[in-house]
Amino acid sequence: SAVSASNRSKMAEASEATSVHPFDALTAEQRTLLAEMRARISKSEDISRFDDHYLWRFLSAREYNLEAAEKMFRSHLEWRRWMSADTVLEEFKPSKVMNEYFALGWWGHDKEGNPIRYERPAHVDSRGLLRSACRSELLKYRTAYMMEDALRRCQEASKKTGKRIDRITFIVDFDGFTLRTIYRPYLQLTREVFKVLEENYPQVLRRVFIINPPGIFPYVFSLVSRLMHENTRKKFVMCASRYQESLLAEIAPSELPAMFGGTGPNPGDAGDAPKFGGGEIPREWYLSEGLSTDGHTTHELRAGQFIDVNVDITAPDQILTWDFFTAANDIAFSVLAQEGETLKPVVPSTRIECDQVPESGAFHCQKAGRYVVRFDNTFSYFRAKTVHARVEVLGEGGVAIPAPAAASVPAPDAPPAAAAEATPVASNPTDQGAGPAGASVVAV
Repeated sequence: SAVSASNRSKMAEASEATSVHPFDALTAEQRTLLAEMRARISKSEDISRFDDHYLWRFLSAREYNLEAAEKMFRSHLEWRRWMSADTVLEEFKPSKVMNEYFALGWWGHDKEGNPIRYERPAHVDSRGLLRSACRSELLKYRTAYMMEDALRRCQEASKKTGKRIDRITFIVDFDGFTLRTIYRPYLQLTREVFKVLEENYPQVLRRVFIINPPGIFPYVFSLVSRLMHENTRKKFVMCASRYQESLLAEIAPSELPAMFGGTGPNPGDAGDAPKFGGGEIPREWYLSEGLSTDGHTTHELRAGQFIDVNVDITAPDQILTWDFFTAANDIAFSVLAQEGETLKPVVPSTRIECDQVPESGAFHCQKAGRYVVRFDNTFSYFRAKTVHARVEVLGEGGVAIPAPAAASVPAPDAPPAAAAEATPVASNPTDQGAGPAGASVVAV
C-alpha cells in the first residue's frame, strides 16, 4: 500500500540528513557482484555503452541476486532493441496529439535536484487519445521515449549540480477526476506502462505525490498497481488534504507552481511557465473514421482459439510489417521466431483494443527463417473475434511483399487460458511449443 504523507516526509528528512547515494556506498561484495554481472553479460552482448551505475539499478532491483539481475537485464536489452530505445529520442517523432493532449509536462526540481514531472489525469481525453494514435505508438511514447528523455534530464541536472542525479519525482493531480473519466482500455494501457517501467527502468522513480485524490482513487489505484512491486507502491504518497505542506517539504517554493502551493509560474503565465497540455481532442484527428478492409485478410477466431500467420523471411535484415483491427473487442497479438522445434517470442504477447484504431507495427528480422504472426483469442471464454489483418515483408529497396490471402483452417475447440481474462497481458502460448491443439494455422 501507499505511504501517508506525514510518514514519508519524516523518512525524507532522515534520508537527507545522511544523503549518500546507494551506488556510492556499495560494499566490496556488492561491487564484486556488479563486476561479475558485467562479465557474464559481456560474453554474448556488447554493453560497453552502459556504465556500472546503469547495471547497478538492475542488480539493486533484484536485491543483489546475480542470476535474477542478469535475467532482468538481458530481457531489458531485448526490449531496448524492440523499442529502438538507443535512438528513440532522435528517430521517434511524437504526433501533435501526443505532445499536446497527454496532460503532462516537466517543470522544476526537488530539493535533491531530481527533475519533476506533472500529470493531470482528469484533463486527458483518454477515448480521444486511443482513437487518434495506434496503441503501440502510445506505449512507445509513454515508456521508451519519455523515460529516455527523463534520463537525459537527469544527466543535465548532474552536470549542473556536480552530483549524481538519477531519479525523477512525480506530482499527479487528480483534481476533477470522476467515474466518467475512467476508460477501461486506457486503464489497461496505463497498467502496462507501469509494468514496462518497472521491468526496464528500475530505481528511476523517487517519489509519486498523489494530490487531490477522489473518493474512487483507491479503486483506480488497485487496478493500475496490481502488477507493481511492493517497493514501487511504497513510493506513492497520498496527499488527501493540505498537500502543499508535503510538497514543500521536498520541493523549494520557487521550484513549485503557485497552483500547487509554490511561488513558481502557473501554466499559461509568461516566460518559463509549465506546459501541461490536455483537453478534448478534435474529432477530425481521429484515425478510426471509415476503417477499410482493403488489402486485409479476414480471420474468424472462436473463443479459446488462436491463428498463426507463418511468414518465411528469405534474407537477413528484411522488415516484417503488420496492421490489423477487430470488428469488436480486443485481441492478443505477438510475433515469434522459429528456432528448431520451438517458437521464441520477439514481440511480446499483448492484448490490444483495436476496434476503433488500427494497430500497426514492424519488426527488423536480423536473421532469415520462419516468423509467426499470432492473433490469440485463448483468453476469451465466450466471445468470438473477427480480425482484419495485413502482413507484409519489406524486401530490398523497401518494396512491400504482401502475404497472400488465406483462410484460417477449422480447428477443434481449445480450452481457454484459465487466468488470462483478468489481466491485460495475455499468457504466452509459446510456453507450449507450437501452441495448443486448438490453434488454426495460416501458412504464408
